[in-house]
Amino acid sequence: MINKTQVSCHFGRRSQAYDEYAVVQKNMGYSLLELVKEAGVFQNILEIGCGTGFLTGLLAQMYPKAKITASDISSEMLTVASKNLSQYENVSYVLEDGEDLKLSEKFDLIVSNAAFQWFNDYQQAFTQMERHLLPGGCLIYATFGEHTFYELNQSFQAAHRSLEITKVHHGPEFISMQKLAHITSGLGLSVHLQEENITEKFKCVREFLTSVKKIGANNSSNGNNILIHRQLMLSMMDFYKNTFEQLGQIPATYHIIYGSHQKS
Repeated sequence: MINKTQVSCHFGRRSQAYDEYAVVQKNMGYSLLELVKEAGVFQNILEIGCGTGFLTGLLAQMYPKAKITASDISSEMLTVASKNLSQYENVSYVLEDGEDLKLSEKFDLIVSNAAFQWFNDYQQAFTQMERHLLPGGCLIYATFGEHTFYELNQSFQAAHRSLEITKVHHGPEFISMQKLAHITSGLGLSVHLQEENITEKFKCVREFLTSVKKIGANNSSNGNNILIHRQLMLSMMDFYKNTFEQLGQIPATYHIIYGSHQKS
């Protein structure tokens, strides 16, 4: 289970340097914005997991007359976002867990970029979001799918087998398109899902792991640390390099799912 306190602390510590390393997340944000544009014009917007405010700023520019509520689980991230977006008077900030929304109002758009992977219970989270949508409102998001970092997962599996160590999962559990379709259709939402793969290249495995850590996205599971065993890490990195390295670079693949749903 993901420890939300650890998630908040990890992102809080990385809030100042986040934008420098969040290249994929920014690309996702631009693609997400196009889906929002296609969906229509909105007056009352909730963003879940606003981070440093990158997507928030794009939304504020596109909908200058809309009321935008930017939420995040990290108070440090909210502080950075409010400073970055101080010129926008239509944005307010609230400390909120997107999986357990406490807000009393409802919205015609709920939007989120690269945050859902930190949910422990997707059914609960989507039920909460559906309840906070106005009739005809839209839920539009980008999240990481089940094949994200498949190179890393295969390398860890090989290391566990090699060292005869009981397998544990490293990192958040990424969701499948099938599960997203099942949950959203079960809530009576329209279902429009699409996917893409984005591959980043790094000089070595250690550089890749450092980049993940720099955006606060290292492991946040209770009783499970990505540095659980030095020997395991070394074995994993050897397998990763030997199996996936091409032309002196190692790949890290992001499997991205875009969802656009409307409440009847």
